[in-house]
Amino acid sequence: MNNRIPVLIWAYHVDLWPEILSLLLPIKDLIDVRVGLYEHNEDNFLVEDSIKVFDKYYISYHPNCGGDVLPFLWQLNSLDFDKSDIFLKIHTKKSLFGRKIEWRKILYYNLIGSRSIFLKNINKMASMKTGAITCGNLIMKNLENTNSEIIEKISEDILHIPYNQIKNKKFCGGNMFFGQTSTFKSFFNTDSIPKLEKQLSKETGKITDIKKGTYAHSLERLFGYIIDYNKQKILRTIVPTKRILNSLAPNNRLHIITMYDNSSCYLEEDINVVGNILLNSREKLKVEWYHLDNPVKRMYKYISDNTLINIEANVNE
Repeated sequence: MNNRIPVLIWAYHVDLWPEILSLLLPIKDLIDVRVGLYEHNEDNFLVEDSIKVFDKYYISYHPNCGGDVLPFLWQLNSLDFDKSDIFLKIHTKKSLFGRKIEWRKILYYNLIGSRSIFLKNINKMASMKTGAITCGNLIMKNLENTNSEIIEKISEDILHIPYNQIKNKKFCGGNMFFGQTSTFKSFFNTDSIPKLEKQLSKETGKITDIKKGTYAHSLERLFGYIIDYNKQKILRTIVPTKRILNSLAPNNRLHIITMYDNSSCYLEEDINVVGNILLNSREKLKVEWYHLDNPVKRMYKYISDNTLINIEANVNE
């Protein structure tokens, strides 16, 4: 790969940096690491000392405002799409999806879970019709919630996109994705970013849109809307799965995805079905499905390299 892929990271929770670092090391020859840190975090040395393993890296320091969105816009503004028209946006996310699901891990795995996964995503981004790639289970649609008024205001007044021309309101849930640099910079640039910064700077600390809309949450959606407006698509990642034969499932099978930590898993068919791997040997896989109010342990047996059958339910030991 001639041009390295910029990886734009907002690392507010620096205690999660070792997790990101472990995923970036296998692809360090393919990437340009750009980390944004909270300017008053006394633990920033965790990043500053270890990032030197990369031969291409840059650290910037920011106030704690605008969530992960404002640091991303600053980082985006520094990119040169003549060098690489693809970027990756990730951040240190501690919130849970549906109160139980560590969607940070699911997103990290789908984007950079292995060198193979990373390269497949880059190859898919090569098409000019692709504006972004993220975990397919987390491609959201028509979920503006309390943010509709602000979304329309940003769209019309700052991005100069007629709001009524946005037909496909898809976006990347969790706000982590591969994106096309030229597409994003055509909307988020030296003209629009200062106007957005003025509003995002007012949103400090932990930002929520439960009671009223925010610029941060509105822009998360607009990052997806601009792709459709630009006549491009948000594509889903493709990651390795194992089949579980199940007569009650569509096509008589389900697909389990085991993640990079070798202890977490979820079903491809339903991201809300999540579990902890208690045993994974050549012969058997034991999972505790903890999405249920009363977690259930199940034992599966391999009948081929990539196919399992359920042999025991409610395994206590």
